[in-house]
Amino acid sequence: MSWNTACHCGAVSVRLARAPEKIAECNCSLCFSHSILWSYMSPRDVAIEGETRTYNRADRENPNSDLHFCATCGCTTHWSATAGLNERMGGEVDLMGVGLCARA
Repeated sequence: MSWNTACHCGAVSVRLARAPEKIAECNCSLCFSHSILWSYMSPRDVAIEGETRTYNRADRENPNSDLHFCATCGCTTHWSATAGLNERMGGEVDLMGVGLCARA
């Protein structure tokens, strides 16, 4: 069973191979300021369509993730691991976060 979500305006859609099993609330300053709830999945289980822009923490020399948001409405849709996270974890990280604050 797949699970679909999209940004507020519908320009970016996210399709998950399955419904989220768990929902997480990250309390880092970036996630907290955006009020985002996350489902963590392998990028192989996620299909994203539409144009996104990225942001990462400017206060970190080598940030853990790129936060992706809709270029039209600004709704955060997902994050992807960066080289910084791979380095800290000691190898390729098979994980991304899908924002569940987007419309389902």
